[in-house]
Amino acid sequence: MNAIRLVPVYRQRDGFSALRQNQELFELFYHLVHEKSISIMVEGSHDYRKRLRPVQRGTAKIVFGTYENMVILTLKLYLSD
Repeated sequence: MNAIRLVPVYRQRDGFSALRQNQELFELFYHLVHEKSISIMVEGSHDYRKRLRPVQRGTAKIVFGTYENMVILTLKLYLSD
């Protein structure tokens, strides 16, 4: 994933040892936002119901941890049948 500059964020179900690596990743994100743009792409899933699912806490931790020093671009989704 380094070759295409992707960084995974670990979840609790990935195990506590993997989860501890997130703090290092968050510090990397905070450093990068001072020098470059970052794009956060949350994990998706599917269901038979047509509705948006809530964004998990990891995304919020990254965003609010860097909020004071970044510009947020708003993404709007328009859903139709």
